[in-house]
Amino acid sequence: MPHPPTNGSQPQSSDVYIAVMGVTGSGKSTFISKCTDQDVKIGHDLQSCTQGIGIYQSSLFSDKNVYLVDTPGFDDTSRTDKEVLKEIATWLGKAYTDNIRLSGIIYLHRITDTRMQGSAKKNLFMFNKLCGSGALKRVILATTMWGNLANEGIGVKREKELVETEEFWGWMTRHGSQIKRHHDTKESAKSLLQIFVSSSDTPMGKLKIQEEIVDRHKTLNQTSAGMELDSAMAQEREKFRKEIEEMKAEMKEAKAARDLEAAKSIEENRQEVLKKIKSLERDREDLKVSFEAMYKERFARLEEQFREMKLERERSVPSIATLASAQRGNFQRRHNYSRSGNYYGGNGSGNYYGGNGRENERDYQRPIVNQWKTCLTCNETFQSRNALFSHLKEREQAGRSNATIKDPLSIGGRRV
Repeated sequence: MPHPPTNGSQPQSSDVYIAVMGVTGSGKSTFISKCTDQDVKIGHDLQSCTQGIGIYQSSLFSDKNVYLVDTPGFDDTSRTDKEVLKEIATWLGKAYTDNIRLSGIIYLHRITDTRMQGSAKKNLFMFNKLCGSGALKRVILATTMWGNLANEGIGVKREKELVETEEFWGWMTRHGSQIKRHHDTKESAKSLLQIFVSSSDTPMGKLKIQEEIVDRHKTLNQTSAGMELDSAMAQEREKFRKEIEEMKAEMKEAKAARDLEAAKSIEENRQEVLKKIKSLERDREDLKVSFEAMYKERFARLEEQFREMKLERERSVPSIATLASAQRGNFQRRHNYSRSGNYYGGNGSGNYYGGNGRENERDYQRPIVNQWKTCLTCNETFQSRNALFSHLKEREQAGRSNATIKDPLSIGGRRV
């Protein structure tokens, strides 16, 4: 995963860090692609592509290092909300302890959504709990996908509703958040970044989650974001509990009717719901963790990933001895084939030119010398065997030197 700076230098006080947040499918990856020269994987059909925290350097500013912090949403298709919260909290906590401050946050929202509900509302509530009211004046609420509307008037109406509804954007705008539109162009993206770049001398300060887990040493379940998530999981658990009660009544009816097939189906559904309840209980328990413990857990996971990738890379890269052996084996096969007189369609008399078998040794070895000059892996030819084996050694070393991973918790070229 990308992380700045690529040259391994330390972060500078003039560096600008801007977080990009929003629900899955709101256009975060597309927005970041407009701001950078890097290929950011874009999801389709609401499949999330943001695996953890990604940091990308913008190519739109030549006089200042501007980095975009790509974050997963709380509707991530591959991880639970608990895992997403731990990922975001760990990165923000480590950035704070390293004295790196966000210059601002761009929160993206699809203007094509007919109303704010479900995952969009949950994401917004969690966002507010992470930030706290004190940081909202450094937040841009940007609507996306205006080009997908039948007419602009529909979007203007929805934008107005978002701003006028207190529990949506109303409360945030009253605390200083700005409303902007992103029109899916590089120029539009740069205009949003420019707002924070121009005022980067006054960063947004610490977020509420940073104050809670670092300054006040709260466990994650004691933070505002953690309590919001715990409350949501408690409500979901209660919903599952009611489903279990309903299934008990359905099971009683099925047994009374001697409907064994229905009873079996009900029991299977009951077991699935029980698994969900146990998973929720584990997640609620896992929130009782400190920032230090989250960081150690994340670091250990990255170390394990590094070891696995290194071993996999070493298994996939042949050694110099293996490559040399392949070359010698191929040489011997060519040698034997040419001696049989068949290399150039000969008559089996030892002459691959179709002669009488009395050509000198230099003649029938000519193709064999050429074979020594070719790498079987890349088909590159060389002037001598020494040059070939030097090439094979370089391939081996280059392959193994690539057995590294980019650390998503790295800030400024350092493991954090």
